[in-house]
Amino acid sequence: EDRHKNTYWNLGGPGDGVSMKAQGELIHKVLGKEGEPKTVGLPIVLFDVVIHVLQVIANTLRSEKFDNAAELGRILKYYSLEDMLTTDPSEKYGRTTLRQHY
Repeated sequence: EDRHKNTYWNLGGPGDGVSMKAQGELIHKVLGKEGEPKTVGLPIVLFDVVIHVLQVIANTLRSEKFDNAAELGRILKYYSLEDMLTTDPSEKYGRTTLRQHY
């Protein structure tokens, strides 16, 4: 529908937001894995380095493939930094929690 173009959609079910680390721990538990889940935190600047290298290669080789990869990196960086949660209960909808989904 046209009324949804260029707008934000608040997605998710009931309850509070779940951090990426908590999501990893949840998946670890749901899969029945033993021991502690292994997670790695990486600095955001790593995105900048990878994006820059891909863009240099794209410009040097005039490669659309590498240019697309650099753009995908920019999109991934955006979504890793942008807060996607709403705190207004009237904007939340859904009945399934992430745990129930898994």
